[in-house]
Amino acid sequence: MKLRIIFILLIYLIMCSACIYLVDLNDESTASYSDDDFEWTVPTPSSNSRIVYVSTTYGSDEGDVYVYEDMESTDVFYPEGTINAFNTFESAYACLRDGYADYLLFRRGDTFTESIELDKWGPSGSERFVVGAFYYNPDNEAEANNSPLFETGAEKGIYSYSKGIRNIYILGLNFYANTRDPDNADYTGLEVYDDGDTGVFGSSGFGFSNSIDDYDCENITVEGCKFSYYGGNSVSLAYDCTGTITVDFRRCVILNSYTTTEGSHAQGFWGFQAQINMDECIMDHNGWQGEADSGDPGEATIFNHNTYFAGCYDSTFENCIFTRGSSMNNKWTGYPGTEDSSPNIVMNNNFYMGGEIAIQVGGNYSDYYGEYRFKDLEITNCVVQDAGWENPLGRTLGWGFYLEGMNSGSVRNNVIFFRNVDQTLTNSYGVYLKDGYSKELIIDSNIFSSNTDGPALFYADENDGEETDEIAITKNIWNATNTIDQINYLGRFYSDREYSFAGNWWFTPRTENEFLIDNSPYQKADWLLNYEPTATFGEESYLFPDESRTVETYMGEIGETESKEAFLEVIRSQDRYNWNTDISANKINNWIREGYVDS
Repeated sequence: MKLRIIFILLIYLIMCSACIYLVDLNDESTASYSDDDFEWTVPTPSSNSRIVYVSTTYGSDEGDVYVYEDMESTDVFYPEGTINAFNTFESAYACLRDGYADYLLFRRGDTFTESIELDKWGPSGSERFVVGAFYYNPDNEAEANNSPLFETGAEKGIYSYSKGIRNIYILGLNFYANTRDPDNADYTGLEVYDDGDTGVFGSSGFGFSNSIDDYDCENITVEGCKFSYYGGNSVSLAYDCTGTITVDFRRCVILNSYTTTEGSHAQGFWGFQAQINMDECIMDHNGWQGEADSGDPGEATIFNHNTYFAGCYDSTFENCIFTRGSSMNNKWTGYPGTEDSSPNIVMNNNFYMGGEIAIQVGGNYSDYYGEYRFKDLEITNCVVQDAGWENPLGRTLGWGFYLEGMNSGSVRNNVIFFRNVDQTLTNSYGVYLKDGYSKELIIDSNIFSSNTDGPALFYADENDGEETDEIAITKNIWNATNTIDQINYLGRFYSDREYSFAGNWWFTPRTENEFLIDNSPYQKADWLLNYEPTATFGEESYLFPDESRTVETYMGEIGETESKEAFLEVIRSQDRYNWNTDISANKINNWIREGYVDS
């Protein structure tokens, strides 16, 4: 069958060259970022704000409550003079008020063994309740330059349920489920639950929810915090609640979430019906502790990921680093049974490495979750390196983007490449388009390059049900270096679907049967005649400016050990008070992109 093609016959595409294409990728739509744009939040108290300090080193049962206008120091985070601190969260928190811009500050360098339950808020977005850290009389300079450490064992880290969290800053705290870390002497190992099951006891690192109808939970910022080895982390709106919840996460680090209970799930970050924005966050090794079938507690499963957001809306992941999810790094699905249930999702300038799939949008059952769930979705300026590397499930998957259920969206200016990945990744795609339930989708000006022996860089697999309309694949570079499989696998296309291919660069060493359409080999000449007369073909690998650029070579560029393992060690050690700005999605992506796009 022939596709119904909308031909876009522009002169510059007919006369296109690699040089023109690279200029196009460098237009104003391709953003360049600077870490200098990031500023740590340092709020200023109101004149009547109460300030309480907590220290396990200097504190006592009866600390003092300070009023900001009466304090010797104007900077409450670096207090001067004598500070009489409390020694526990509970005793200090009892002295603060709901509805005021009060401050609860923990000493940097101290270790606490308490969870933090929140039920007090500031009066407005400009006058927020603050939970943060202070610097005072350091006994050890190195320790005092790190965040306060909360060793909460199997208990929760910081949380607020049901009351309507709002108008709050949570700044510079490190939460660590120490009894769940197999490398910690405090590790408890497998224990017996009340129902007889065995597992490693664990709760959430952070948990914020709203279950109050017609009530909006907003002005919630979590910045420079760290959460390690918990049973998961979550922000959610109650199932049928008419309120909202909006949370901003900035430069937070989430590591090693896992569950040991059969049938349960642990995400690095679970979001449900919420507006969640992440800026410069780091997520590594979430959803698993041991590899699948290893017998270790917390085996990897297909249900666990770095992030899993369902029914979320108006949400943005920007300038973040996502590595080694149990299965996926970002998974998005819709609210059950609702069209356009997840509008305005943006993933911009993130760096992805490892795990089976960098980004999956859609999936699950369309008859339950809805067919056209994602309206105005954007995946832009991201870099995906080596999907399928450090794959704890041991399957053959290594996918860049999986897309299903689009009701308008764009995938633009991304770089997806596979280098030195295990050659057993036979199920390896740059883009997997499950497009029986998609429309008005643009895949434009991306670079896909692979030296693996996977089947294809582009794969489309249609369902028999709904029509697929206005899918445009334009001005992309598709570069494959193997001859084993086709560069483009267009499976089960239908003649009534509206696809347009225009101005793409297809590079493959195959000299025949370059494409596979409806499971039949297809020749380059036929492709040019019937589908894309503006295509450019090459039998040699595309000549990029510097294809050797990877996160490993970036590490060498900044004077670090040139390896993935060294990179992971550095991102896992990031702390608000010791933040290495060289290790950022901004700088990594700019470095790698320069190897693929002429400046």
